[in-house]
Amino acid sequence: MDPERLTDGCEDDCAIRSTDGRSDDWRSTPFDVRDYLLERQLLADENKETRAARESDHLFARIKLAITDYFSQRFETGKEHEKLSWLNRQHEAVTGVRSAAEWFKREIEEFLQRNNLMGSPYPECYTDLVEAAYQETYGLGVISTWWKNERYDISQAARIIGTHVFFEIPGEVNELRPISYESEDDVLRVAKQLSLRSPNSALNPHHPSLEIDMADGTRVTIVIPPWSTRPIIIFRHYTIPKITLDDIRMQGTFPSEVLPMLRAIACGRGTTLVCGPVKSGKSTLLSALISERKPSDKMMILQKGFDELKISSHYPKHQVMELIMNDSNQKEIFELVLRSDYEYIIVGEMRSAEADIFLKGCERGLPGALSTYHTPDPDNIPSQLADLVLESHPAKGRQAQLERAARNLHFAIVMEECADRSKRLTRLTAYDWRSSDHSFRTVDLVVWDHQMMDWRYSARVPERIQEILGKYAPAETRQMIDVLTRMAALKPIGKGGQTIAS
Repeated sequence: MDPERLTDGCEDDCAIRSTDGRSDDWRSTPFDVRDYLLERQLLADENKETRAARESDHLFARIKLAITDYFSQRFETGKEHEKLSWLNRQHEAVTGVRSAAEWFKREIEEFLQRNNLMGSPYPECYTDLVEAAYQETYGLGVISTWWKNERYDISQAARIIGTHVFFEIPGEVNELRPISYESEDDVLRVAKQLSLRSPNSALNPHHPSLEIDMADGTRVTIVIPPWSTRPIIIFRHYTIPKITLDDIRMQGTFPSEVLPMLRAIACGRGTTLVCGPVKSGKSTLLSALISERKPSDKMMILQKGFDELKISSHYPKHQVMELIMNDSNQKEIFELVLRSDYEYIIVGEMRSAEADIFLKGCERGLPGALSTYHTPDPDNIPSQLADLVLESHPAKGRQAQLERAARNLHFAIVMEECADRSKRLTRLTAYDWRSSDHSFRTVDLVVWDHQMMDWRYSARVPERIQEILGKYAPAETRQMIDVLTRMAALKPIGKGGQTIAS
């Protein structure tokens, strides 16, 4: 073979493409044995850390398996009353009853100590080995760190979607956490744990959705396949803190000019629905409106499932009577209301059967009823309430129910959640009922102008509402009218601020 052919293309074959696009001959690069050994040592250290991490994960996985086997054997060998007690404790622990969770942790700690495992590694997102072992076996897993987050008090929700974990915290754009579940089977384990809260709760492919309330008021929504492609668990932080209208104003939810209007509505016992989508701040504003009421007012508060508003705790000197509604007592609950010597009714959230109870409470009591309702459109509220009443009482006439709702309502306050998770009051609407021809119109008193990025005003407060507010809060009502008159001259709503309805 021609020697020249042996070298043909050798320079190309032996060349190395540099980062700037030029070809450099490796033979021209000086070799430094110290750099080579350092590179090899760094690579070895990296491999060693990777192996250690894998071994640590493997050891913790074996610990979880051992704990699960240990408790399963104890459960299977127990007597029937012991099994029942165990299940009740397990239900309580997973829904946040502290004493039940602490019992499991003590048992796990004793097991780890007996087997000399207390020095074992655990995932760094947990505070200690016992907490990690409990959460990964009988608890909620890594989502449990949401309750321990330093900004949990202002967080409204946390989600598990597939294996990913998201914390919804005001001011944080990236909600995805650096923690996750190992597999969707782990998420399904958590879903199953939560579904054990009640013997009547079922979660399976034939019933793939469930809603439960935890001990602290957190509302949990679970959806699993086939209704979803991946398991979804949503935790919503519902317990309302003690808050005032001025607290909400300082958060930028509404301007200072709106504060005297809301005070007049609250003190003047305007029958009001606080409206908007989920997480718009409805319940928080409802609680603030209640804080303006007189301690001597005889309030009958109806909530479904748990005490979300905490009114008796926040205002122990108020005459607050609180009833918890559930699926079994809805028919009897209003009879209890009538026998309770109340002045007005407050319904934590109006969804279906609560509509008829709310309207009955308005008709039998004094002005001042309050509730929250999921809608951004006050104009359609009377017709929607009529439809809700008809769902439970189909024999009633729709037009009569529509007029009934329009006649009893005074105000609707619409809230929204902004892109940065803050809240904004977007509409304050009054209901002008005309008994002469059984018609009504909605009159917007405050409107958020999305184009001008400012609030606009109207002073057209219906006469019948002025009379009601003036009876219970004359000074606040005068201030409301004065402020509306001044602001309407400076920033009028315009032609779109009034809607006629029949």
